[in-house]
Amino acid sequence: MINRCLHFMLLAMSSSPDLTTTGTATADDSPMKMDRSVPYDLIIVGRGMIGSAAARHAAKILQIENSVECKIALVGPSEIGVKNKGIDDPMRMPEQKVEVYGAHYDEGRITRKTDQDPIWAELASRSIDRYDEIKKEANADNKNKSRSTRGTNKYDFYVECGHLAVGTIGGEVISSRIENANKNMKLELHRLKSVHELKERFPYLTFPNDCEGIFEEHDAGYISARGLVSAQTNAAKQMGVHVYDKVVEQVMKQEIDDDNDSEVNDSGIFEVTCSDSTVLTSNKVLVTSGAFTNARALLPVKLDLKPIKTQTVQFFLNDKDASSLQGMPSVIFKNDKKWAYILPPIRYPDGSMRLKLGGALIQPDNDDIYGPERILKTSQDVMDWYEGGGTELAKEEMTELLHSFVPSMSPLKILSNSCATLNTPTRQAYIGQVSPGWAVGSGGNGFAAKSSDELGRLAALCILRKEDFAKEKICGQFASDIFRPQVDTIR
Repeated sequence: MINRCLHFMLLAMSSSPDLTTTGTATADDSPMKMDRSVPYDLIIVGRGMIGSAAARHAAKILQIENSVECKIALVGPSEIGVKNKGIDDPMRMPEQKVEVYGAHYDEGRITRKTDQDPIWAELASRSIDRYDEIKKEANADNKNKSRSTRGTNKYDFYVECGHLAVGTIGGEVISSRIENANKNMKLELHRLKSVHELKERFPYLTFPNDCEGIFEEHDAGYISARGLVSAQTNAAKQMGVHVYDKVVEQVMKQEIDDDNDSEVNDSGIFEVTCSDSTVLTSNKVLVTSGAFTNARALLPVKLDLKPIKTQTVQFFLNDKDASSLQGMPSVIFKNDKKWAYILPPIRYPDGSMRLKLGGALIQPDNDDIYGPERILKTSQDVMDWYEGGGTELAKEEMTELLHSFVPSMSPLKILSNSCATLNTPTRQAYIGQVSPGWAVGSGGNGFAAKSSDELGRLAALCILRKEDFAKEKICGQFASDIFRPQVDTIR
């Protein structure tokens, strides 16, 4: 037997709060404990929106086909708060060191079935249709509890307040959404053909005079990204997935040559070493690590991915202002001068009510809102950006934008918050195997939150049942072609 070892330093990112290590990973496990005879079928590195969804779907695949307990591990550290311009998040203890950040560390992400891109529209539609399923499976543990300890709707991550898209009359922003909705989903949309109709329907919002909009009343609104990850993770746990609240330091792949014709020998054996010296073994690994996919050398190849700086402003509202916006939908706006997305007032864990906007002015000579100056090239760049809170210039610009769309607000405080999206040259996600038994599910391009459940399902399928994944189609195209990872360099 010849062993050829490939070493890669992996850091698991993406998490959800209030999760503890379960299954075989306990505080009493001995350092370097490892059972080579019974490896996991799959280890998922990254516990964010795509990774937690992949764990739930992977458990379903293995349970349906094997009728036995699945052997899946979902690995990633819990959120411990954000250090933002020297101001610590209430969830963060002063002595805790943050090693990675996740894009889901927030309470508001727009969800809707309409989109200018038919692929992302279909991904969103499939995901939204399973929100009730996720919630039901996440709350399955309530059946085993007494009436006094049983929770009610603990994993209620979705608010159906509707979604409003606004753009220039006759422009592509609205027409492409309508076309995709009519062609692929037959959605019921309310068209508001002038700024007067927009004002009549939503008197607290203000738009330029040459605008029209479409209102998606049902199956749209916003989700708590934190809540979704928590729900997906708990649902996976109910199906036997072992959740490790740990940071992965290293993955070693041993390729084994022998005469046995098995899937293990096709893939090799992966050894995943965590920071506390726990070693997990698996036949397959799926990396769902967001902005750290390349920066942390998580794969045997460097993918053509660009982590991009993003930023939002949040208005902390008083009770009067929050009440005046009751019933407000989530909003997306774009014309040739500016773009923005707006979340309605949302209650945050610290009790504050916040109105959030992300957006920017569009420069006449450059419509590339993801220019080279916004690319995060290293792991430290990503960390510094998350902890910096963004730029003052962008904060001022977005503050003016939010006041222009939602006038008459008197915020108690204005917070600038920084995040990162992971962009691909195709503007589609990457889902596929980059080496036998080694797959990636990443590259959300800023659209993945609402669509993460379907992305996770496809990622689970591509690593566990590649023949079935090869048959999957979206809008008449093969998913394996749409989401094929593009390699930049071999490590």
